[in-house]
Amino acid sequence: QDGDTVQVKIIGPPKNSDGAESRIRHCITFHKEKMMRYEFGGDKHFVCFAYKDENEQFRLKLGRSAPKLDGFIQRERYRIETDDVYQSEISDKTISEIKNHLSTSLQKLNELQDEKQLMADLWCHFGKVFVTCVDEDETQNTFSPVDINGRITKIVSRATIRNDAYWRVSFEEGVDPLDVNDGALPQFGDDNHGFLGLKLVHTQWRYDFGFGTPSYRSVRLKAWEGLPSGSDDKPPVERGNNDTKLTVELRAGSRYVTDKDSVCIEEDAVLSDYLSNCKFDKQNHHMYLPDENEHQIPEGFECTFYREAKERMFQATVDEESFSVIVLDEKGWDTDSSDIRHQEQFGIRVVMNSWSEALLSAERHWTPEEILGKLKNYMGFLSLLKNYFFDG
Repeated sequence: QDGDTVQVKIIGPPKNSDGAESRIRHCITFHKEKMMRYEFGGDKHFVCFAYKDENEQFRLKLGRSAPKLDGFIQRERYRIETDDVYQSEISDKTISEIKNHLSTSLQKLNELQDEKQLMADLWCHFGKVFVTCVDEDETQNTFSPVDINGRITKIVSRATIRNDAYWRVSFEEGVDPLDVNDGALPQFGDDNHGFLGLKLVHTQWRYDFGFGTPSYRSVRLKAWEGLPSGSDDKPPVERGNNDTKLTVELRAGSRYVTDKDSVCIEEDAVLSDYLSNCKFDKQNHHMYLPDENEHQIPEGFECTFYREAKERMFQATVDEESFSVIVLDEKGWDTDSSDIRHQEQFGIRVVMNSWSEALLSAERHWTPEEILGKLKNYMGFLSLLKNYFFDG
């Protein structure tokens, strides 16, 4: 914000200096976007801990180290595990807890949807939960549900995030594909699948670059290959490419909802001109940044990550409610200018179509009551899907 400018000089080997500068830029960008999101209700992080019964016993199991370049997760990470095997259902108590947490955010978004022409979305990723800030002695103990509820940081606040009496919770998207039951995912033409008519309806590919800009904004280039004809998922501005049949969009701003000033518009134009020289390998489903010998990335911009994913789109129906299950085979990399982290993910994303139809419509006026009234249906479907995919 307004105030004196302080010059920072980074001294050290070029690789380390580049990494330090990149991390500082990331922190500034993160803070600016967080402040902008306050207008829309701010970030609301919460954790709900579901369990079978009060007598269930849990233990901590050492997890994999935090991914390289992720400096925000400190210390060892642990999974909370139990030996009990059962078909899990999400209790009414947990659903009510989630509803209470979502209600305030939805109310704020609802108030702004007409004024700001705001669109939102609501979905779920399957993944793994880890806790940190665990004392070494605790790793030898067993815990009851009451113990766990008293230790985890259920609502992130200034008081809890700085208090080592709480375990801090982090979420990592993606599951181990070997954990998915054999035959759980139908193939094309398999119309008599055992699980609620789950049906593969489409396959497409997505390519995604992330950038930091001179004014400390996050900007993403997203491109799709093989979108279904007549798809409503079209970008605001398309750049056609008849040779590769790509649909491309440039997303910018704080979660893409802030108004653009002249600086933002100019930055987007500069970056769009540079990205118009990207290369695409259709045979291997890969997208490349412009050849640096021919096109240098504009000054003040940096590329922070790349993702490419095969997206398989499944549909299922329960009690006349339609759901989309998107299965992602994703790989890519992150960089802080000094090092690079390669990553792969087998992801599962679950969408309730009636939610998306309401929240993503610029014309339709939704209400929090309308959205939350279907939460139990959605959580019930998640339980069924989880049991079907992962439980023997």
